[in-house]
Amino acid sequence: MWHLQGPRQSPTTPTSSVRLRRLLTDGDEALSRELEELDVCRENELRLVELRDVLRHPLIRVRRYESGFFHPKAFVAQAADGTAEALVGSCNLTRAGLHSNVELAIVADRDAASATAARVRAWWRAAKPYDLAGLIEERFTAHPAALVYLRMLTERYADEADPGTSPLGLTWFQSVGVAKAAAVLERHGGVLVADEVGLGKTFIAGELMRRSERGDLGQVLILCPAHLRRTVWLRRVREWNLPGEVLSYHQFRRQAEKTREAGGPWPQYRMIVCDEAHYLRNPSSATREAFDEPLRKHVRRPRMVLLTATPVNNRGTDLAELLDIAAPRPSQTSRRSGAGLPGQGGG
Repeated sequence: MWHLQGPRQSPTTPTSSVRLRRLLTDGDEALSRELEELDVCRENELRLVELRDVLRHPLIRVRRYESGFFHPKAFVAQAADGTAEALVGSCNLTRAGLHSNVELAIVADRDAASATAARVRAWWRAAKPYDLAGLIEERFTAHPAALVYLRMLTERYADEADPGTSPLGLTWFQSVGVAKAAAVLERHGGVLVADEVGLGKTFIAGELMRRSERGDLGQVLILCPAHLRRTVWLRRVREWNLPGEVLSYHQFRRQAEKTREAGGPWPQYRMIVCDEAHYLRNPSSATREAFDEPLRKHVRRPRMVLLTATPVNNRGTDLAELLDIAAPRPSQTSRRSGAGLPGQGGG
């Protein structure tokens, strides 16, 4: 008995050899993907093992016709004396075609069956051996533990492994930092960048601001100590052509007081960048209270980017406070911003 398979296209369809090779490759990948996506359970594993053993039987051969698109469908059996039987038709030789679909096929007479057998033998000789059982065996291949671990890391952190490109002239390690920070920002609505002095936290924040232009609404606010406003941030915003209002913490506090006295309206920000974010570590300070109040007026909590080389100044609660600003816990969010979980609406 012969079984051939090939790309399911009409043999009269015009195509180039390049397209044919691509379709053959796509077929290999589709089979592998189908096997990989099967649920891992004992029933499926036993069925795959059974199918593999059938395909490995000495009387079973599988070939793939790769000289063109192959569409014929037939069962052909030929005895040692040369007599042949053939089932020829348009039926799909799939599980559904063999069990549930309405299909049509014809049992050929002796002469037609012999002619069919001769034609199939010619196709068989032109086809190439295809290791279908090998594709199944790949699912049971024992891989080194280190390789499995690397695959798990890739699946989990693939979005952080490709830093992409930036017009800001980032170093490689800064690009990696941007990728990591962007992933955390996407998942939690805020990120704390706590690199040492001189490693480029300003550049990382600048790239995050640049990427925030792609769709978010609202302004970008940059808060920093007064001595960094003109010497660092105003210069970088102009140099990098970034959106953003740059205020010192003192200016922001005075602006919040004026807005409160006037009864609003409070500005809506899509992102707030806090340089030297440890200035906000004390929840009872006037600066922190002025910072928290506008957040309670936001319809949608802005994305938070906190920069500091000293996330812990005096005690561990300093770090906890900064993390709560970056990505508040539900209880903290409700108490401080009135905005629910990050990204949700609130009062």
